[in-house]
Amino acid sequence: MTRRQFVKRGALWVSTSALAPRIVSAAPLLVGTPQVTQDNSGIPTSSLSTAGVSHTAGNLLAAFVTTSSSVVPTITVTNTAGDTFTAGTAQFRVGAGYMGQWFFAKNIAGNGSDSVTAAFSVAESFVTLHVLEYSGLDTVSPLDVDTGTGGSGTGGTLTSPAFTTSQASEVVLVGGAATGFVTFTAGAGYTLRTQDTGPVAATEDQIFASVQTGITATMTQSGSGDWLICVISFKATAGSGGSGRLMLLGVGD
Repeated sequence: MTRRQFVKRGALWVSTSALAPRIVSAAPLLVGTPQVTQDNSGIPTSSLSTAGVSHTAGNLLAAFVTTSSSVVPTITVTNTAGDTFTAGTAQFRVGAGYMGQWFFAKNIAGNGSDSVTAAFSVAESFVTLHVLEYSGLDTVSPLDVDTGTGGSGTGGTLTSPAFTTSQASEVVLVGGAATGFVTFTAGAGYTLRTQDTGPVAATEDQIFASVQTGITATMTQSGSGDWLICVISFKATAGSGGSGRLMLLGVGD
């Protein structure tokens, strides 16, 4: 049997468990309209930028970048507001070619006309840049899952390695790319957020209300060629609040 302790509040005896704060998580939320830009001219370029849009201070920006050259570049992501972008793990299509990588900037400064730029150490052709903004995410250490893989000639489904989230209320972002001019369909439970008009790359997301153990993320392409998939997840902001309940056990001195 659990023993409870009580304190006196005026004429009332109140359970101390009713006074203890609880940790709650705000639900992550996609903000605004996701952006996608690309250069499919076939002419190598050293950078690619989105149009300037309003981004809100304190939010998180996630950028998915793909290239299709056999020469692997170092990618740097910046924005007008001067936020610091952290690189996720790069993933590669089996064989020479496509590279995909997530980047993110936490607790952004905010800017009324913010442009995001991906710069390549080696000029690249057929490049894409997808940018999404989220509110309600941890402003100090948001990153949790960072995984991915590539496949070759294995049919239309892109499947990630199994992964586990560390807490409830996380947003899982998935970026996929494939050979040729294909279209993409979101995996079960996910929402397709961007798809370039090549199209060779797309993003999707899903917000999980509870901890997930040993799950995979999927995306389907209309073709059956080589592909890659990148998965990254972010933790929600933790807050505190009262339990909202008092246990009344007696009246009098």
